[in-house]
Amino acid sequence: MDKMFLFLAGNNTNFKSKKEMASCAGVGLISLALLFNHIVFFIFFFINNSYTMLLINAVSICLYILSIALNRITQGIASSALLTFEICAYCIASTVIVGWQSQTHIYLPAMLIPCFILYPISKKIGWIHAFTISLSLISCFLINIYITPLEQFANMPVLSFLNIISCVIGALLFFECISFGNKLTEVFYKEKMEDLFNDAHKDQLTRLWNRRYALSKMNEFLHTFDLDSRLCVAICDIDDFKRLNDTYGHNLGDNALCALSDVMTKTFRSSDILVRWGGEEFLIIMPNTLRDNAKRVLEIFRKSVESLIIFGDDSENVKFTITIGFSEVNSGMSIEEAVNKADRALYYGKENFKNRVIDFNYIQ
Repeated sequence: MDKMFLFLAGNNTNFKSKKEMASCAGVGLISLALLFNHIVFFIFFFINNSYTMLLINAVSICLYILSIALNRITQGIASSALLTFEICAYCIASTVIVGWQSQTHIYLPAMLIPCFILYPISKKIGWIHAFTISLSLISCFLINIYITPLEQFANMPVLSFLNIISCVIGALLFFECISFGNKLTEVFYKEKMEDLFNDAHKDQLTRLWNRRYALSKMNEFLHTFDLDSRLCVAICDIDDFKRLNDTYGHNLGDNALCALSDVMTKTFRSSDILVRWGGEEFLIIMPNTLRDNAKRVLEIFRKSVESLIIFGDDSENVKFTITIGFSEVNSGMSIEEAVNKADRALYYGKENFKNRVIDFNYIQ
């Protein structure tokens, strides 16, 4: 059902809210239901040799096909106008031709409630539709008093029954629209909360976690850390990053940071926490990881970065390297201490080697 709603709403990307999208889908669903409804009536009037009503239903079928098509490209506005016009015109014409007893007029009060579907699109449009439908209902009532029906046929009870059943089905579809709208709204708010969380905890350039998130996760690890836990922390830094910026410009520096973050995402596990620690420094927290395994993965990461090629503004090929310091978190050691040791290992590697992975135990 949800796929049908999305199809009826069309490929519009200009909806201001999920409720507006649900409203558009609701208009499309009502148009689709009334399309099938008029196909049934077309067959009914054909059997009963009522050729005037047969022609009117044929026109209605064409209008609803057009309404569904318009709904997918106009966000429900033109489609809803066409839908209201057809319903009002059909009810008035049907009352003139076959009379009040056909119960065709019950579509009009039934359509007053769906007018509120249009409120997320436009309150003004919703009220205009409600006023038009109310005026048409009054017109049908006056026609019943002053005009004798043009046609009479024996199957009038069947026609009345079909109209009543159609209204009941329409009411059920209306409530299904409300359910779909609530579901879309729930998804919208969930996505909004995720976006707000990511904006607060992710780096805008690299889309890695930021320092604030890393500190909160460290605090979690401190509370759950035990003797059986295995965790390693690494800090990497782009070698000669200032020279890279000064020589090739800050755009290339940003490209280098983004390229580095892409390699990080592809190299490490989803359970690892990848952080832009500050400037050209990146922090990697590796839960359930032994020292030797951390060294192996960090070497793979370093070599992958070493083989990267990025392009400057003048399309010149540029390569860069990174130095990594890491430390294992031992029992009784805080993660802040492990980060400090990883930082000291990084500093040692930058001062003496560059383009290396340095274990803190190495410099002890």
